[in-house]
Amino acid sequence: MKSMKRFVLCLAMAVMFTACLEEPYVVNREHNGRIRYFVSDFCDMKEICWDDTYKIYWDKKTDVLYFSYSTGYRMGITPIMKPDGSCLTLSEWEKEHIK
Repeated sequence: MKSMKRFVLCLAMAVMFTACLEEPYVVNREHNGRIRYFVSDFCDMKEICWDDTYKIYWDKKTDVLYFSYSTGYRMGITPIMKPDGSCLTLSEWEKEHIK
């Protein structure tokens, strides 16, 4: 549970810090002779809807939707899955629900 809280916290911080930055995809940054990776190298999350407890995030790089909840000390995030076990994308959801 502790690692999930850290993941959600890191994800939230990454969203806040990278929300206004437009940087091309780069993986060859080096720091002390080692390749340096950033969360933005893997995902670019945007909060698209929310209420008091629940949020839906959209990863701009993969188009996948994520469900997040936060109640007191409990929090979590998971990709939204379709019945066949694959991840639901925003474009698929819009195609089915927006006419």
